[in-house]
Amino acid sequence: MICFPALCDISGTVTISVTKLPIVNATVLLTGDETVYTTDEDGYYLIDDVMDGTRILNCFAPGYESQQPVQDTIGVGESVVIDFSLLPIVQKN
Repeated sequence: MICFPALCDISGTVTISVTKLPIVNATVLLTGDETVYTTDEDGYYLIDDVMDGTRILNCFAPGYESQQPVQDTIGVGESVVIDFSLLPIVQKN
C-alpha cells in the first residue's frame, strides 16, 4: 500500500496598511520553496501542495516596508490563511 502525505495550502491577501487596498504583484515567499508567488489584482495569493509542519512566509513589494516573517504550524490537510499588511515607504526630501 502506498501512502501519500496529506498536503496543505496557504492563502491570504496583501494590503496597504493605511488604506486596506490590495497590493498587486506583491511577492510572497515560502521558506524552503524555490517558487515565487505573486498576488493577483485583489492582492490574493495561493500556495498549494504544501507539506504539513512549521512554515515561514515573507512578503515584499516595491515601495513598501518589509514585514517581519510570519511563522505558522500547519496541520495535516489544513488550509491556512495568512494575510500581510504592508506600510508604504515615505520618501524624505
